[in-house]
Amino acid sequence: MTMTMSTDVTVKLDDRVRLISAVLALTSFPDTVQAKRPHGTHIHARMTRKNLAEHSQHPAVLDLEMLLAKGAPLEAIYTLALLVRLDEGKLTTKAPAWLPPGAAAGAAGSPSPASPSRRTRSRSRRHRASAPRIPAASSARPRP
Repeated sequence: MTMTMSTDVTVKLDDRVRLISAVLALTSFPDTVQAKRPHGTHIHARMTRKNLAEHSQHPAVLDLEMLLAKGAPLEAIYTLALLVRLDEGKLTTKAPAWLPPGAAAGAAGSPSPASPSRRTRSRSRRHRASAPRIPAASSARPRP
């Protein structure tokens, strides 16, 4: 029995996912994963880290590093990224309670990656010390 079906499938990759993935590549996350379970990396991942390395001290990278250090699951981080309007750099909804104050507001008006301001650096340190509890990853799969 032969069955042929013709369907149109469109696959889109949201630029917010691409952006948060690139920022994640600049954190210690890839090295942490490699240390736990060594595996080969694909060329795109290696080239992303190499080409963006000069931006490793950007406030977005430091804020994401802080969230990871506090145990934020990738599910929560990617969900948060999908709540941002790229054209405005603002959240489309109220910031989650676990997000440190000011972390979402810094996206649109961040200083240049080459020279973060003294205020930005101290903000990142302050948030590491006092942020609300980050939710654990959900074990339930999303419904289609």
